[in-house]
Amino acid sequence: QGDAMGGVWNYRDETAATKPMYRHLRTNLPKEIMAFRELPWPNLEPNASFVTHRQVLDYLHHYRDRFKLEPFIRYRTRVTHLRILSDRVGDTVEYIS
Repeated sequence: QGDAMGGVWNYRDETAATKPMYRHLRTNLPKEIMAFRELPWPNLEPNASFVTHRQVLDYLHHYRDRFKLEPFIRYRTRVTHLRILSDRVGDTVEYIS
């Protein structure tokens, strides 16, 4: 529901007290599990499966830009329902806000 993309991955010092995030956080899931199937993670430093919050945010921005999703993003909007209409790449997702 924020005013910028990234949700909890969008760390800012001024919001540190209100988010489950801290400056030097690394994920506890490997990036290979978090990747969208249509966009693998870029090659990072050797053995960098556990990435920083900044790398996750960069990956999300790259995904948004790669698939030209910005016009479809509604900031400051609560999503109350999400339904995947098909599991094929390129198919439609329906959401209700």
